[in-house]
Amino acid sequence: TGTDDLLRCGKLERSMISANRLARDKNPKFHPSTWMLDSGAFTQIARHGDFTISIEQYARLIKRYENHGDLTCAVAQDYMCEPDQLAITGKTVRQHQRMTTKRYFHLLKEMREIGCKAELMPVLQGWEAEDYLQHLDMYEKAWAHRKALAGYTYRFDSRWQSPEVPKYIGLGTMCKRNGKPEQIETILELVLPRLQGYKVHLFGVKKTALKLASIRDQVWSADSMAYDFAARYTQKVRTRIDRMKSAKKFEKEMDTQSVQLCLSF
Repeated sequence: TGTDDLLRCGKLERSMISANRLARDKNPKFHPSTWMLDSGAFTQIARHGDFTISIEQYARLIKRYENHGDLTCAVAQDYMCEPDQLAITGKTVRQHQRMTTKRYFHLLKEMREIGCKAELMPVLQGWEAEDYLQHLDMYEKAWAHRKALAGYTYRFDSRWQSPEVPKYIGLGTMCKRNGKPEQIETILELVLPRLQGYKVHLFGVKKTALKLASIRDQVWSADSMAYDFAARYTQKVRTRIDRMKSAKKFEKEMDTQSVQLCLSF
C-alpha cells in the first residue's frame, strides 16, 4: 500500500514509500514495518522530464534508510513507456529501455561502492507485450557480459566476484492498464516463463486487475495508492489520520478480496 505518511506508515503491514517523500525531510520520524522504497520515477518524469534526484543522491538515500524497518528492496530509477511519458521526454520505447538499463547498473555500482547492501530491483519497461521480452534481453546480455568480464579479471585479481543477479524484478507501465486487465494477462503470459526464479512485482496495479487469479496468483507483489486518488485529484482536504484509515482499509480489502478464477471448458 502506497503512503506518504512517514510517521504512521508502521501501521501498515507492507508499504511502498517514495524517494520523493523521503528526500523532503532531513530527519523524518520514520518507523516502517515491511516496505519497499520506490524511486518516484513517474512523478519526476511527469513533472520535470527527467530525474531530479541523481544516481549518487538516490544511492545515498537508499543507504541512509536501508536499516529502517524491514526494507525488502529499493526500486531502480526507470523510465516509463506510456505514450504521454514518451511525449514528455521526446524519446522512443527503445531509448527509455536503454536508459532504464544503464541507470540500473550505474546505481547498483554506486550503491556497492558506498557500502549500501540493500537489494535493488530492476524494472522491465515496454508498451507492447513483446517490448518487455526485448528489455529483458538487454538486461541478460549485460549480466552475461559482466559475468564473462568478472571471470576473466578474476584470474588476475581474486577480489573480483561474479556480478549480482537480482532476486526481485518489476514490470512497469502497468497503472494505465487496470481498466483492461487482459493486457496485463497477455504480458504476464508472455514474460513469466522467462522470469522463473525471480520475485515479480507489478507497479500501480489495483483491485480491478488483482481480483483475477490469472494475475494475482502469478506475481509476488504489487503496489497501489489508488485508495487516495480521488481525494488527491480533487484536492479534498483530509487529515493524515483519515488518510491512514483509508490506507489500512485498502490493505485489508486487498488481502481479503475474493479472486475470480479462470474456468476453461
